[in-house]
Amino acid sequence: MYSISFHLIYLNVRKSYAGVILSGTNQIYLKENTQTIRTPFSCQYKGPTISIFAASVHTHQWGRVNSLYRVHDYEISLIIKMNPQNPQSFYRLLLPVEIKNNDYIIGQCVYDNNLDKTIHIGETHNDEMCNIYAMYSYNLSQKSINNPPPFPLCWDNAVSQMANLIPEDSIIPPLKLNYINQTTDDEQYISYVKHSMNSSRDLPIKIFNQQNYFIIIITILISFLILLIIGRCMGNLQYFSYMRHGDIINRRKCFQILKQSSDQENDLLD
Repeated sequence: MYSISFHLIYLNVRKSYAGVILSGTNQIYLKENTQTIRTPFSCQYKGPTISIFAASVHTHQWGRVNSLYRVHDYEISLIIKMNPQNPQSFYRLLLPVEIKNNDYIIGQCVYDNNLDKTIHIGETHNDEMCNIYAMYSYNLSQKSINNPPPFPLCWDNAVSQMANLIPEDSIIPPLKLNYINQTTDDEQYISYVKHSMNSSRDLPIKIFNQQNYFIIIITILISFLILLIIGRCMGNLQYFSYMRHGDIINRRKCFQILKQSSDQENDLLD
């Protein structure tokens, strides 16, 4: 058995690193015919300051809502709250969330089991999972022997007393596709949205603007031209498939017919 590995060599020094933290739990026991089953998880972060800029959630068919929070000085900040039955993808946060050394990361998955059987942890569609992925970045200068790089895993309920701080409304699915850390400062939020639009960066909810109309019009025109070309070609092909008295017209006669057709068109133009 052979294996291939690739090594990337950067000629320029990178200013920052990026990575993904996986959070969740294996403690999944969904009792039959039971609603609002919580599976909390928590951990204390040790490492350089990181900035979470995107997140994604994942469960199987029984998941109702996943949520992730940061706890700094016992103050809770929402990172993401999302219904896992919606399209599962990474969503960019409107405002990045900084996680500092000794902060806590807490969250939970909420399930509803309407079946007459118990559901356990597993990888198949007959089992369940509880995962929340968080993309982060941090400055390269912060990496040192005494300040190790961020850990890639926040798993199970290591700090259960902090998990008790999870808000009660975490069991309610968001009305929007995803609910992320929108600031309560309206002016700051509107300013950030405008900056994102001017920078041509996608928002978590796609905006149907004038550029979309322009693309649609161009697509329609191109499709119309393609149909005209196809129709013209089909019109010419009839000369090659034209049959007279049960015999296929030979190649020379076909070209003669095409030439006559072209001459007639030129006479009309003149």
